[in-house]
Amino acid sequence: MEYKSAPPSPIAYEYKQVKYTKEEVRSKVEKIAGWLPYFYGEKDLLSKQRYGETIFFLRLVIMHDDLDINNYIFNFAHEYMHLKYMTASERFVNFEAFKLLYESGDEYFRNVAIMYANQDMRGGIDKNYSCWYYIKEYLNR
Repeated sequence: MEYKSAPPSPIAYEYKQVKYTKEEVRSKVEKIAGWLPYFYGEKDLLSKQRYGETIFFLRLVIMHDDLDINNYIFNFAHEYMHLKYMTASERFVNFEAFKLLYESGDEYFRNVAIMYANQDMRGGIDKNYSCWYYIKEYLNR
């Protein structure tokens, strides 16, 4: 998926305090996306400047051990999409994570997706991960 830019078009959202645990987030993402076999772990990943990573051949998802729940929701969905689609394309899995959370039917997940879209729209997401153009196109269809 190639990088494309799009003009800003903020999406309104209401900040809500998420009440889920990490385990509940994983369970909900697995249910919405379809259960996949994988191993899970947590460790300090900030030295690598990452919130999560997926090791395909081991089917291993590792998450940073100290994420706030909003970042955890989006980043776990992102890593899970790596496994679901077996791709290293960061932009593609960010877009798929956005759609998964936005369409989830869960008010907290949808809100996290919108918060991510606004961050991407404002240029707060690295270009290799940025999918604002595709999100805007998706929302305007």
